[in-house]
Amino acid sequence: MNLNNVFDKLKYFLLTWFECVAGDNLNVSKDWHRLAVDLKVPARDNRTHLDEDIENVSHYLQEGIQNKELVPETPVHPIAMDIVFSMYGASFYRCSSYTAFDLVKWGNEFVEYVLSAHLAPYREE
Repeated sequence: MNLNNVFDKLKYFLLTWFECVAGDNLNVSKDWHRLAVDLKVPARDNRTHLDEDIENVSHYLQEGIQNKELVPETPVHPIAMDIVFSMYGASFYRCSSYTAFDLVKWGNEFVEYVLSAHLAPYREE
């Protein structure tokens, strides 16, 4: 896979995340969410997994700014938080929904439409 720009890096990160989560059965995912909310799923430095994912997405956005793909005024933290909250919200919805919610399909649509919309106003011309 060619990861030459910020969009491709974030796309790879997100689609891999969605595929991994969707690969777990619902009971495993439900247990993970329950334990994560109770802060019993360890992350490094007494932080949550959400904190780590926000940091990862922020890192990719900062790289995009450094590589002059995104303008310096890009609101890195709010965009990163919105992306990560969407990831976890969709995963949680999958666990609480008794319908056939397809997390991978939704993830592909999220990347195509929402991620693109987040980055579009800040692309360096």
